[in-house]
Amino acid sequence: IKMGRFGLNLFASSKTNMVLRNAIHPILDVDYRYDRGFITGYAHSFGSGAFASRAKKTTKQKITSGQRVSIGVAVKHINREGMSDQYDLFGTTLLNKITSGAATIDDLKKSLGYSKGKGWGVDLGAEYAVSRGNSLFTAGFSMLDIGDTRFKKTEGVGDVPNQVMSINTGIAYKQDFGLFDYTLSSDLRPLNDGSEFSRKFHFGSEFSFPLITLNAG
Repeated sequence: IKMGRFGLNLFASSKTNMVLRNAIHPILDVDYRYDRGFITGYAHSFGSGAFASRAKKTTKQKITSGQRVSIGVAVKHINREGMSDQYDLFGTTLLNKITSGAATIDDLKKSLGYSKGKGWGVDLGAEYAVSRGNSLFTAGFSMLDIGDTRFKKTEGVGDVPNQVMSINTGIAYKQDFGLFDYTLSSDLRPLNDGSEFSRKFHFGSEFSFPLITLNAG
């Protein structure tokens, strides 16, 4: 829902990560989370051009010459349920939990660390756009879950996985020729992660024709 410079979104998402390590003594890393909630934000733009707000005759916004800087902030509330732990597949701890006589599957999940919690988070973003003729260049920067989003446990015995802060940046270049347009983009995310640089870099492209759009990345 968009109301001028304000916006409101409802969301639901699920993510599961499982990594099995050590062929001699297997250890399973499990990171599961199911999120539901809402996010509301406010954004303000400075400058003119880049996009014409009156272009309503087509689904594509019309590129006009000029520059624009946009800054936005959002607050979100998340209900999270999930688990994040290591399980020794040949150890007695996991076997004891499974054979402990749990009455239901929910009891077994809780014994493995499945928990529920609620938390508030803050996002911040900025975008610079400059356009001339049929070309548009944009650069963006965002900080998601500033200071990490932490959750107050409401159910279960394990810790509810936190949402770690993510710092991202990216650029995009678009040209619109009427009958077709294309966009080239790249980003670095997350900048504050300790992984290799090559895993942070992403590249994408889009070529749009009447009735068909091609994407690659």
